[in-house]
Amino acid sequence: VPPYAIEFAQCAIFISLFYALFEPIRTLMYATKRILYFSIIPDVFYLFILLPIFYGICKYCNNPITSIIFIIGIEIVTCIIRMHYTIKESFIKFKDIFKSILSPIIIVALFSCLTCYYLSYITDNNITGFIILLIIHSLLLAIYIFLVGVSKSERKNIISHLKLNSFYNHKN
Repeated sequence: VPPYAIEFAQCAIFISLFYALFEPIRTLMYATKRILYFSIIPDVFYLFILLPIFYGICKYCNNPITSIIFIIGIEIVTCIIRMHYTIKESFIKFKDIFKSILSPIIIVALFSCLTCYYLSYITDNNITGFIILLIIHSLLLAIYIFLVGVSKSERKNIISHLKLNSFYNHKN
């Protein structure tokens, strides 16, 4: 394994989770058609302020871990700026966003991390163990998302859709 490959992979996973958390909020803002403060200002901040600082850190620090931590920090700061403008510009307030979007995502993410952590101890440390870990983790995560991550109305729609598909499959 090349040096710093694990840290880079962890950074990529963290940023992917962060973006997954942020997608419902992005959709909300694009639906309101108020994207000036949500998209343009944070991107300008990202491009003209944070990236030159990142370039300086990469050039003058010989430790890639510092750069990786700064990348995560850049993403968090940009997301905080976007959240600020989302709350300011949208008709939905932070309490509503937290209750219906952020808290289920945080709960599911914590469950996912804990499940993967504990499964990694009971599976073998080879490719077969990794595949078993992925299958079990995916199934548990799907169940947990169904139970915690979706609203009651979404859950009813999923169940009715599954019943409808099973009815058509049995009919044919």
